[in-house]
Amino acid sequence: MGATDSADPLPEAVVLYCRNEGLGTVTRVVAIQGGLISKVKRIATTAGRTLILKEDPSAPAEMFAREREGLEALRAAAALTVPRVFLIGPHFLLLEDLGSSTPKPGYWSDFGRRLALQHQNTNPRFGFASDNFLGRLPQRNPWTVDGHDFFAQHRVLRYLEEPLCRELFPPSGLARIARFAERFRQLIPVQPAALLHGDLWKANMMIGPHGEPAVIDPASYYGWPEAELSMVHQYPGVPEELFDAYIETNPLEAGWRERLEVLSIRELLAMTAHVGNTYGTVEKVYALLGKYG
Repeated sequence: MGATDSADPLPEAVVLYCRNEGLGTVTRVVAIQGGLISKVKRIATTAGRTLILKEDPSAPAEMFAREREGLEALRAAAALTVPRVFLIGPHFLLLEDLGSSTPKPGYWSDFGRRLALQHQNTNPRFGFASDNFLGRLPQRNPWTVDGHDFFAQHRVLRYLEEPLCRELFPPSGLARIARFAERFRQLIPVQPAALLHGDLWKANMMIGPHGEPAVIDPASYYGWPEAELSMVHQYPGVPEELFDAYIETNPLEAGWRERLEVLSIRELLAMTAHVGNTYGTVEKVYALLGKYG
């Protein structure tokens, strides 16, 4: 993970927190490689402690408060290691530093097993206690009994109203996506509403203090386990050991691997809504529609 000294001032509330909690004064602030949205810094103090600060001066209202709720839900599941939240402000989140350990042997298999255990935390309804954010865009989480309706309405069709999607998909393309969503009931079997990380791509899959699997930056909700695996599968760098161990711990209905492609529609539309066609997501959507739509 790249790092450079940061000259940006810290929020006064963070400085006071370190002093009041016996961590001493801040001795060094280093900017580290973070996600696509927030700036991330590692703070060192005179007491020998380090903390992680996420900042975004233009963050939507309540974005970091909603992230804290997701982190707390995942910590309560006691499956994957999740950083503790120390302090929250309108434009920042102060977190436990997971450190820079090396992965222990069997890290990816352990990740699959722990993710499967997390998904065994279920709910009779889909959604979450509050709406939150996927990236900068709102993620709607109304409690919903029907998983097919939930995924269609709140994980796919909701992106069709975003400006970049409306700009890049003509009315005929938007109509094709809507027809594709109508087919989910035939393409996707009934699944329980499981506790999901919600934004589980490789950049959010970390190494804990003891070399164990850890996660950061959630967009948590109760949804289809296969939707989570679909996102994991879309990005390079995650080996098959994770999926093999997952299935041993939490078996899924036959055909699950083929369904990951169907469920990828959510991530493709979300990326398009955020950054347009930077990563060729429009062409990938049309390829998916040509195959299944």
